[in-house]
Amino acid sequence: MLNLRWIGVLILILGCAGLLQCGGEDQKVTAIPENPDQDFQMTMDANDVTEDPEEKAALWLAFLERNPSTGYTVGTLQYLATEYYMGLKNDPDAAIAFVKIKLSHLQNPELSAEGQRLLIELLGNVKRSEELSKLVRKLERETEFVIDDDEAVYKAAIAAEDWNLAREFSEAAAGKLIEELEDPELDESDVESVEMQRSAALLSLAWAKSNLGEGGEALALFEEAGKTAQFDYTGFSSWPTQEFDLYYGKALLKNGKAKEAISRIGPKAVILGDLAAMEVLAEAYQADTGSADGFTDFVEKTRHRIARELPDFKVFDYDGAEVDSADLRGRATLLAFWFPT
Repeated sequence: MLNLRWIGVLILILGCAGLLQCGGEDQKVTAIPENPDQDFQMTMDANDVTEDPEEKAALWLAFLERNPSTGYTVGTLQYLATEYYMGLKNDPDAAIAFVKIKLSHLQNPELSAEGQRLLIELLGNVKRSEELSKLVRKLERETEFVIDDDEAVYKAAIAAEDWNLAREFSEAAAGKLIEELEDPELDESDVESVEMQRSAALLSLAWAKSNLGEGGEALALFEEAGKTAQFDYTGFSSWPTQEFDLYYGKALLKNGKAKEAISRIGPKAVILGDLAAMEVLAEAYQADTGSADGFTDFVEKTRHRIARELPDFKVFDYDGAEVDSADLRGRATLLAFWFPT
């Protein structure tokens, strides 16, 4: 027999069949159910049952109709805007119109602020610099910006390549974070978290200044941001952001520091195989040598130079037998890291 939960899931799927006509048009908001958590879980279950992306979208559109202003609202808006309208439908206009309509139903100030940050992100992603700037100035007149708002704006501005806006708000975020670091009640983990946030703001400020022709200041800021950068086993940095090495490498190259650019961008290009990083590496190589000849050989030599020998270790296989890494040398070996959940 089907249990009641799966009957509910089936009803959800069947009941959403005609909802996709909403597009960017406003919809009549239905009453909020007593238990949005249960509604969310049933919608998730129904989402997992169907493989049809249109049905998935219909499920979440229906969920929003039943839950127009809950803790799930903005996350659901983001999913539908990015995955359905911008992804499946390739229609950014519909995505932005849809989000604007749904934001008008939000009564909770915190949810509204979160929703506006989503709209800022979307405008940046589709490079609508003028509309982004107008929205930011409007929100500045209506509310007092906090660090989360500054971060949303500078990230969107970088995506939209609005370097003046990116400089303004990354600078604002960095300043507020310095003030936060002066709080005597911050514990060690809080201090580390705030310092990482500030490094991300400094990185964005450095990149904005680099694109505005302020090369000297930009390189100094990159260096400061790098003080809290985290590097993996091969020397690639994934913090403050995945773009740290790429931005820094480009800035070095712009300032005639080709050898330093090669050193900075090398791990991301040759170990991770990042295409954007590889383009910068090729440009830096040509700037350093005066020719593109020999670049393929250079990449291979760089890979062997950067690659590090794995230290000895011992593990146990599924049968409980000990495996010594020394016995595997010279053989291609796949290491799979996993943990039980």
